[in-house]
This record gives sequence, structure tokens and C-alpha cells, in this order.
Amino acid sequence: MSHFMDMIARAGRSFVAAKGKDTSIEGAPLAEWLRSGAEIGAYERECLAELVTGEWRSPTGRKEVTAGQKVVVEVVKELRRRVSSGEKKEAAKLAVASQFGISRATVENYEKMTLERDQAHADGQKLFNSLNPLNK
Repeated sequence: MSHFMDMIARAGRSFVAAKGKDTSIEGAPLAEWLRSGAEIGAYERECLAELVTGEWRSPTGRKEVTAGQKVVVEVVKELRRRVSSGEKKEAAKLAVASQFGISRATVENYEKMTLERDQAHADGQKLFNSLNPLNK
């Protein structure tokens, strides 16, 4: 247990609040969830690891897909699977939210982000194809 406490103390000393942010306020929902006894899955563990190693503070050099990004992909994939199998969209959102331990609004935000990313990719591909001399 003392090894765990040492790791917590060392990680805690490295946190610096962003300008205008109070860690006791910003971190309260996560702290409450951690204290609730909720199960922590692989994605949640990876997100916490990225948080305490500073990967979330300095994403510019990051090349790999983060656990947070994987969660977005998995949530949207599950939502689409449920809807394509005939489940009503609102019911699917609620079920996915419950499955991943997030709010329905978060499911909607993840879906919106994914749709915007997909559209940007499609627009970029159209532009590339229109400028490519081999397509003329």
C-alpha cells in the first residue's frame, strides 16, 4: 500500500491547474466517480494513466491513438451497431450511455464529433480528387 501512496503523491505533485481553473472543482466529478466504488475498466485505466503521465497536457507530440479516442470510437461503433440492428436511436443512446458509464449527452457529442470528422475527411478527399491530374 505504501508503494501505491508514493505513486499517488508523486503524480499529484506534478499537476498544475490551468489558468482560471480550480483542480478541486474541475476534478470533483472524477474524484466522486473514483470514490463511488464503480468498476474501472481497461479504457478508464488507460485514460487515468494518460492523465497522470501528462499526455493530455501536451498532445502535440503524440502519435498513437489515445484511450480517450478509442472510447469515442467504441461508443459510436456500439451506437451505430444498435441502430442498424433496429433499435430506436434514443433507446440506443441511453443503452450505450449506460454500457459505457457516460451520459446520453456525451454519446450525442461523440456521435457529432465523429460525423464532423467523417465529413471533413470526405471533403478533403473530394478536394484531393479534384486537384489530382490523374482524375481528369
